[in-house]
Amino acid sequence: KNYIYICDGDGNNQRKLVEGTNPVVSPDGKMIAFNRIMEEKASKMFKELSDYELWLVDIKGDNKKVTNGFQMVWSPNSKNITFRFYDENKKENTGIILLENDERIIKVINKFVDNVSWFSQSDMISFHIVDKFPVKMGNKTFTEFKRKFYKYDLNDNKLKDVEYLNEI
Repeated sequence: KNYIYICDGDGNNQRKLVEGTNPVVSPDGKMIAFNRIMEEKASKMFKELSDYELWLVDIKGDNKKVTNGFQMVWSPNSKNITFRFYDENKKENTGIILLENDERIIKVINKFVDNVSWFSQSDMISFHIVDKFPVKMGNKTFTEFKRKFYKYDLNDNKLKDVEYLNEI
């Protein structure tokens, strides 16, 4: 089993907080987002990313499952978390958990995103999406990949494309 521990800044006063992996501490230091493997999948030799549950714990050790997900990123104000998850069709998506007033409201961006960054006001995120384009050369068609930079505004729930970056 894997456990998450907390301690003082100098390494003293260690204590076991909760069973889990992949801890991500909120910027204000009051909460930790972490993963657990779904109970029914725990005995599998090889775990899939879709087997991970996203949990939150406070520094007292009170924790609760929020949803299924992985690769959590906290907003600067510690009130929101982005995460990746697989839907029922095994398609990868990105979600945003809004923690205002201890409510768990989840908004979903129906795309696989990469390199998530929060704006300092915690109301927008930026990320990359890799788009595929067919390219015809003679009688063959190839796929060209371009990485596009996007912004997502939590206030108006809109995805805004910004620009294409270098080809990959």
